[in-house]
Amino acid sequence: MTAHAFEKAYWERPGLAVVFLARDWHKDPLELPVVIEGVKCSCQWEPMSPMEVAGITGYCELKGHWVFVCDPVYIANVDPDEPLYVAGSFNGWAEAVGDSRFKMVATGEGDSSVRICSIPVRSIPAGQEVHFRFVTASGRWLPIPRRTPNWAQNPFGGGDYLLHENRTGRHGFRLLLDHPVPGDKLMRLVWQDEAFCSGILIDPSEHHLQMASDQPLGARVGDGKVEFRLFAPRATGVQLALGRSPDLSDRTLHEMSASPDGTWSCEVVGEWDGAYYVYHVDGHNADASTYFDVVFPIVDPYARAMVSPSGPGIIVAGDRAVNKTWEPPCWHDLVIAEIHVRDAIAKADLKLDPVARRGFTGFTRWIRSEGNYLRSLGVNAIELQPIQEFEYGDPDEYHWGYMPVNYFSLSSAYAVDPSCASGMDEFRELVQTCHDEGLAVILDVVYNHLGEPNALYRIDKQYYFELDSNNDPTNWSGVGNDIRASGPMVRRLIIDSLVHLVTAYGVDGFRFDLAELLGKSLLAEIERKLKSVKPSVVLIAEPWSFRSHIAEDLKSTGFASWNDAFREYIPQYLTGSVSSDGLKWFIQGSPGRLTRFPAQTVNYAESHDDHAWIDVITGNPDHNGMNPTQTDRWRNHLMVSMLMVSLGIPMLSAGQDFLRSKQGVRNTYQRGDLNALAYDRLRQYSGSHAYTSAWIRFRLSEAGQVLRQDAPPEDGFFRWMIPDNSRALGVVLNADHSRMGRRLVYAINPDGTETALPLNGFRMDGFVQIADHERWALEGLMDWPFAFDDGELSLPPMSCGLWIES
Repeated sequence: MTAHAFEKAYWERPGLAVVFLARDWHKDPLELPVVIEGVKCSCQWEPMSPMEVAGITGYCELKGHWVFVCDPVYIANVDPDEPLYVAGSFNGWAEAVGDSRFKMVATGEGDSSVRICSIPVRSIPAGQEVHFRFVTASGRWLPIPRRTPNWAQNPFGGGDYLLHENRTGRHGFRLLLDHPVPGDKLMRLVWQDEAFCSGILIDPSEHHLQMASDQPLGARVGDGKVEFRLFAPRATGVQLALGRSPDLSDRTLHEMSASPDGTWSCEVVGEWDGAYYVYHVDGHNADASTYFDVVFPIVDPYARAMVSPSGPGIIVAGDRAVNKTWEPPCWHDLVIAEIHVRDAIAKADLKLDPVARRGFTGFTRWIRSEGNYLRSLGVNAIELQPIQEFEYGDPDEYHWGYMPVNYFSLSSAYAVDPSCASGMDEFRELVQTCHDEGLAVILDVVYNHLGEPNALYRIDKQYYFELDSNNDPTNWSGVGNDIRASGPMVRRLIIDSLVHLVTAYGVDGFRFDLAELLGKSLLAEIERKLKSVKPSVVLIAEPWSFRSHIAEDLKSTGFASWNDAFREYIPQYLTGSVSSDGLKWFIQGSPGRLTRFPAQTVNYAESHDDHAWIDVITGNPDHNGMNPTQTDRWRNHLMVSMLMVSLGIPMLSAGQDFLRSKQGVRNTYQRGDLNALAYDRLRQYSGSHAYTSAWIRFRLSEAGQVLRQDAPPEDGFFRWMIPDNSRALGVVLNADHSRMGRRLVYAINPDGTETALPLNGFRMDGFVQIADHERWALEGLMDWPFAFDDGELSLPPMSCGLWIES
């Protein structure tokens, strides 16, 4: 053997280890000169077949061919319907996409089908270090599990497979012990022969990373007692600190007992509803995969409420029932406003004390107030920026909320009296008030990473987070760590908390931040569970991360996706840099590549991230749209028309309708002064607000029902009018009368010159113009409607129009 006899060894389950040698072994397994240290037992070596090995390592050699293997058992988020290619240093990486020589072929049917690609050994030059990965036709690189023995760091922070000429699939073995040995037992394999001695620890992490428990977790109040249970699979000891004072100055300590399933539990007699608690978790910091600190107070991940982000947790006896009779609109009927609790009420003309103005109570009173902005706008759903407990130093500090520290607890910064868990009832009232006003409540949830204090990091760093080869957290989220979404108890924590938010508060749906890091399989599991609890639940993904994009993969699920292509296209079209081809696709609901049905696309031009819409398209310098030009206002109105005419779910960022500007600042995550809704600006640009509101009300009316399609329209539903020498576009919706509702004609000219739009034989007799780029009149524009002449429609510069069949 070489200087290293072993490549990798790990427990598959107690008593069964998987061992990879550093080169092929062609002799009888009985001749392996390996001694087991750390346990007295006999063992049996079973060679794995080359294809079994390839399922883990990504390749093997058979009959003079390198056979590349993608096995969904080991690689997550493989879409069986999407073409897949092997790409690497031997074939130009991304250049392999579309080349039939490198296309993976399915060996069966369904989600579990293994895919292979066979390439002659001679086609890959010998003596070279060969890196490779699997990539979809859309350019999504499949992540490689860290347990892969031939995992190799690449320059981009991720991992590649490494092809070794002397490891062709004959180097993998299963080591079966004659009696079960705990998976966390430290055992060493030692290679001994006359010339060489080398050893390797059997890595216990593979066993512990798959540990799971179905025991109830958290603090559960019973009859005269409370039962506490925490999942901490590698801890050596856990203490409960329990007291009746929020600072736990009167705490008593209780030792918790370990169970084989990785949980620690204890029972405390007495009436403890409303009391406070934390855990102290001890363990061995043998390497950087752990971060135990027995002194640090850890808040229960299942705590129903917290006094502050650093704790303590609050014991809550059960959940109050919520009104389960209210149902959100169907997805294709939704019009969403994204909004932040504090942005809405910071400058609202309401008599609120400072504590109420910073949280749930003030937001509820604002929703109920006469002339409420959302009621005036006309949306039927709000997407609240994160309200789960998030990182902050002082309750008055402004944060967007995208650094969560607990998934069950609501933000203590938004509660009137967090020490009494008042936020629970306050948020429950907020949701009910929104329902009373006809507003669905969708929560923006952040399950891809955690902020500080990071309880899960200190409970078991390796179990809860993705780590690189140095046991440092990976950072595809861009904020310092990535949750390990494949962990069974990670998945359970996420799903349990989502169910809690639905059953305890009555929320109607969720938007998942950086959902690519959660992956399709977890999102599908979330969908199944939540729809069993609330069939009408709204599920929306932000389908990307800094690693990849999975919108196309989500087509086969019941998730909608934020359509970033729509967001990027709209300003380009309106400022003159792209043709109308993209608009044609968006109006149809982004079919084919992105959606299976129209409501799978959430169309938007602005969200909390990045520049405000008006700052993107303004003609002013430095992206500062505080004083928009007339051209800016026209372009804003054209954007609104495009957003409302396109099939799918339209979403506005609160204030976008009255040209909210962030004064050119791109990232305002801690700039409450720039994000707060300035209602004086609404009065200043009330015409733009009214124009947007008119479009929304028309879209949601019976007259606008052809804009709200659930199923993909028939081929004849759209009839297009596109001139040869202009970026203008016209379309007849429901042209073939295949759907319920009157036909509509929409036309737009984004350019600064008048354009003649050919009607291509379509007769406008019986159609009435009800809107242009400035005005709305459901009874018809009596003054100065657009002119028709000789089979053409005259479109003024920077204009749009809408006609309805009378």
